[in-house]
Amino acid sequence: MHTLFERSILAGIGVLSMTHEKAQKIVDESIRRGEVQKDEAKDWVESLV
Repeated sequence: MHTLFERSILAGIGVLSMTHEKAQKIVDESIRRGEVQKDEAKDWVESLV
């Protein structure tokens, strides 16, 4: 059984990865619309996260 601390860490990692994934989707959509250049995408994702 996981301790409360372990479960908290795992939950935090899950939230972080989901946030990064959502940020990437937002930036991808902005690229598609021409609002963001592909070479700027990584910086945008990092700033959103």
